This record gives sequence, structure tokens and C-alpha cells, in this order.
Amino acid sequence: MNTLYATKWQRFVAYIIDIAFVSVVASLFVTLIYYFTKYDTNQRGLLQKVFLDNARAYLNNPTSANQDALYSSAYDFLVLYAKETLRSVIMKVLVATIYLVLIPLCAPNFQTLGRIASRTKVVKTNGNVATASNLLVREYVGTLLIYSTFIGLIISMILVLTKGKSICDYISKTVLIKKTNMVTGEAPKEEIKEEPKNDETKNTEIRIYTDDEILNEDKNK
Repeated sequence: MNTLYATKWQRFVAYIIDIAFVSVVASLFVTLIYYFTKYDTNQRGLLQKVFLDNARAYLNNPTSANQDALYSSAYDFLVLYAKETLRSVIMKVLVATIYLVLIPLCAPNFQTLGRIASRTKVVKTNGNVATASNLLVREYVGTLLIYSTFIGLIISMILVLTKGKSICDYISKTVLIKKTNMVTGEAPKEEIKEEPKNDETKNTEIRIYTDDEILNEDKNK
């Protein structure tokens, strides 16, 4: 495997740190939006309590009135849950776009917190700086394909272990390399260890003596 490529542990560290950062920052922005818009964050808890109470009431007394109340409370809770989840997802996408795509494009030497910790960097397969399309495809299409399907995750793990590149790398035509081995202008090359060459070759000759030669040698001694 190409020794310039990031190891599976470097990839894991970078992914966990960056995902955690995006999630925390996105949650902070959502909280600030709710604060300034005076959004009641207790609504979901209250609707959930109403739904559970109606569910218990229907189980104890399955009348049409209790059934209608159960369906109505379930609908209200699911709609509110979907809206809040959508807001959270949109905010995470915006933060991820700024943090993983836009900032690295504006500052090519910028490294995400995860890549600083893992000492890695994303470059194109030819060693040049990754473009906007490369980063967008890598961070969204590739990552979505890997982590949304079990098969995609398994295939990506196998590729990382055998080839040093994940599905994200192949789709986006990028590669995650070790920062200590960064190259520019050329594709990462495999480090080949050459065996030391000996200028002089030693030829070992084996001579077979006959019985007469052995006897003569003994007599000479």
C-alpha cells in the first residue's frame, strides 16, 4: 500500500473530530436562532407527553374518541419533530460547507481540526490542491454513500486497508495523505526500499577430493 496515504486510524481520528465539531457548532447556531426568535423549545416535550398520555388512554379504553385524540397528538408531535430535525440538518450542512469546503478553498493551507490532529491533508490524486468540485463531491456525495449504506461502509473499509484510499477518494479524485509526506505538482509515489547492492560478489568453490589425494595429503603432513 502506498506509504504516503493516511492510515485508517488517521482517517478515523480526522472524521470523528470534524463531525463532532460540525455537530457542536451547528447545535450552537440553532440554539442562538431559537433564542433570538423566542422559539419555545419545550414544545416537543409537551407534545410528546400528550401523545404518550393519549396512547395510554387508548390502550385502557380503545374508543373512537381516544383513537382520534391519539392520531391527532401523534401527527402534531411528528410534524414538529420533523421541522426541528430539518432545521438541525440544514444548519449542519451549512456549517460543514463553510468548515470543510469554503474555508479550505479560501485558505489552501488551512487544515480542519481533525486533519491537524491526525496530521493529514486532502489533495488531488496528482498532488495538486483540491478544487471546489473535488471537496464538494468528497464531503457530501462520497461521505453520504459510505455512511448511509452498510455495504458502502464495508467496501470503503476494505479499500482503505488494501489500497489506502476510500470510496470518497475514488469518487472525488482526491486522496488523504500524511502531512509529513505532502507533495505538490506530482502524484504521491510509493516508497520503494532498495536492497543494498554489493560491488563484489563472492564465489564459493567446492572442491571434492579423491581418496588417493586425501592419503597423499596425510603422508605429507
